[in-house]
Amino acid sequence: MSPEIDDAILTSTIDALSEVGFQGLSIAEVARRAGSTTPAVYRRFANKAELVQAAVTREMDGLPGDVADQGTLRADLLGWLTAISQSLTPQRTRILSGLLMAADPENAPIVDIRDHLRRMSHEGWTSIVRRATSRGELRADPAPPDLSRIPGGLIVSRALLLEPPMDVTELEELVDAVFLPALMAAATSTSAPESTKENS
Repeated sequence: MSPEIDDAILTSTIDALSEVGFQGLSIAEVARRAGSTTPAVYRRFANKAELVQAAVTREMDGLPGDVADQGTLRADLLGWLTAISQSLTPQRTRILSGLLMAADPENAPIVDIRDHLRRMSHEGWTSIVRRATSRGELRADPAPPDLSRIPGGLIVSRALLLEPPMDVTELEELVDAVFLPALMAAATSTSAPESTKENS
């Protein structure tokens, strides 16, 4: 099989999904857009769900996970949130919205998107906390992992409500009002027993 045709089929699937949604998508239309044939698509994918899963998986693999070291905890958090926000393009938002509304929550494409967003958040969060710990900005004790779920959920829900993407000022407010205080509070909470013991 031709890698060029494989790529064209998956790209055409993403384009069509963003325009007509899962229910409106047809194998024949994907083949037409890809400059291929319906039998050629079926030789690669057994059905529409399998085709969409492959296309969505490839699309998710192109999203960012970690961000490069920015030098400080605040800069790392801001860079991470910015990368997540920018990765949710209008096309990806339409695809996500269409799949969530049209498919079973446990359908493979939805599971792939959900799993990737969770993995992306976990990887970025873990790396940022590890770097901040090595710099001495945070204690060596693990920071609350649930915080890593906030940005993805907030940014995705905002996109699904068709609100404009978060700008730099809003992202900075999220870092300064939510993430940094929560991380500092976690560090203080962790060290409290030791301080109490010393003062007793």
